[in-house]
Amino acid sequence: ELQKTDANVVNNVGERAQQREFDTKAARDELSRLENRDHHALLQPHVLYVSTKQRGNPILKYIRNVPYAYSKMVPDYIMSSQRCALFLSMKYHALYPNYIHRRIAELKTDFKLRILMVLVDVD
Repeated sequence: ELQKTDANVVNNVGERAQQREFDTKAARDELSRLENRDHHALLQPHVLYVSTKQRGNPILKYIRNVPYAYSKMVPDYIMSSQRCALFLSMKYHALYPNYIHRRIAELKTDFKLRILMVLVDVD
């Protein structure tokens, strides 16, 4: 009888550990989804949010008089909850012409105003 009880306790502990692991993974997945898509509704006003993929972009040195913060997100720049921008270099576009179509499709219906910033860096 004691062995059955011990086995039940071990099974219950194992099941609870699996459930905690599942709950933790679900919470991580939800946080990741929130970080990438929905957090733009919670943004601070008067801050330009810049995608972490844009680190090192030479255009950032021309952004003055407005604070900006890096964030993991779908668009390259978020100006407000309903306004975003994508950055496109013409050199990159010449190599990967379908890239911008994919990026626009990734935005889905998240933003009312979408701006395409184009760097003309070809002759």
